[in-house]
Amino acid sequence: MNLRIYHTGDLHIGMRFTHYPETIRDLLGDARIQVLENMVADANQRQCHLLVVSGDLFDHQNVAVKTVSRVQDILSGFEGALVLVLPGNHDFDDGMQNIWSRFGRTSHSRIHVAGNTEAIPLNYFGIPAVIYPCPCDQKHSSQNRLAWIPPKEQRPDAVWHIGVAHGALQHLSPDMERRYFNMTEHELVALDMDLWLMGHTHKSYPTQEEIRGQRIFNAGTPEPDGMDCLHDGGAWLIELEDQKAPSAWRIKTGMYRFMDESVSIHGPDDIRRLSAILADGQPEKTLLRLTLSGRIREDDRIELEGVRQLLEKKMLYLEWVDHALQTKVTREMVEREFTKDSFPHAWLMTLLERQDDAALQIAYEMIREVNPS
Repeated sequence: MNLRIYHTGDLHIGMRFTHYPETIRDLLGDARIQVLENMVADANQRQCHLLVVSGDLFDHQNVAVKTVSRVQDILSGFEGALVLVLPGNHDFDDGMQNIWSRFGRTSHSRIHVAGNTEAIPLNYFGIPAVIYPCPCDQKHSSQNRLAWIPPKEQRPDAVWHIGVAHGALQHLSPDMERRYFNMTEHELVALDMDLWLMGHTHKSYPTQEEIRGQRIFNAGTPEPDGMDCLHDGGAWLIELEDQKAPSAWRIKTGMYRFMDESVSIHGPDDIRRLSAILADGQPEKTLLRLTLSGRIREDDRIELEGVRQLLEKKMLYLEWVDHALQTKVTREMVEREFTKDSFPHAWLMTLLERQDDAALQIAYEMIREVNPS
């Protein structure tokens, strides 16, 4: 048989998005649940045997009971053999009364929370595979959870041996202080698995849309969650064939998109080009941080304000950062703001005549700092 796996992770359901307005918070929070529902439906359509969530299904331990119940209901709609959920460092399982004790009370029989470091044979489901979970039992750790995995000769007989782990993969997710279950690709390869399904880093690995022969996959978050998450969100469809290398396809899953743009503006043409951002994808589902720099005339600021209002109207959310955008000093400004023949007036006029724009700007700002009125 061929084994089809739908691999996701880092949904962080329950994330609060407190730095956004309430209406945006609600949309972003609900999207994380909706994307899970979409992935379950997609996995069913692709007739996947396993749905694997490689950690951080939930964002924290205090997710509302009704949200946990809704997630269970969604996962129970998977029509394949098994949903395997690995506790990550945000929704870790320390054996105490935590989110998994609530989750387990009504959990569907085909949903397995892999909170223990023990082999999980899948022969009961007609799948000749064994899962080796490496769950998190606390939020931070300087040690990963790979050490328990037995050597190859001591493992149960199976066609496929699959590791599932949550933690910082060294070349993919910098972890300079070694706080996030740090592991290296060399460690994973040395354990001689047919496949590794990883979680923690919110970007996909590898980066190809379609790949064959790769044995280590990081799901990345299926729904972008901030300005440091500028991809579309995705999951992996992975197919294993007996005695053959895995084949995998990247699936786009995200509902909303974050954009972080820095633009230097020096005149009307640059301002008009800002409107082109609206043509990039779906602005009504885009959260944009736009950081402006440069130097423009006072008159240009009127047109710039019009562009700002347009972007604010069309985008789901706009963060407008323009503190580095200066107003170009002109003769009209100097005449209006400074008494004729005063020292500031004479100094600035001299620089205007020399056409020394850089010195003129510095001089104007110095004068304003000393005498802001």
